[in-house]
Amino acid sequence: DYCHTHSAEEIANAIQASFSTTDKSLLVKSLVNYKSIDAWTKIPYMTEDSFDGLQNILLWAETIEEKIDYDTVVDNSILDRITKK
Repeated sequence: DYCHTHSAEEIANAIQASFSTTDKSLLVKSLVNYKSIDAWTKIPYMTEDSFDGLQNILLWAETIEEKIDYDTVVDNSILDRITKK
């Protein structure tokens, strides 16, 4: 909710301590980019499409070497239990 209701500058101020070696202008630029691709969903449910998109970014950044099957690592059951209450 915070990321949807606050500017990139405000978010940067809130998280700056966790990124103490990162220039604040770069942090703000990154947050603007995250907001532009709607990186923070309003419902914390990982769809296959969003998982695939995340893996594409991680592959591009060379953070991972190959994709992993969605059903192997994603478990949305906790959200299902919460929303059924």
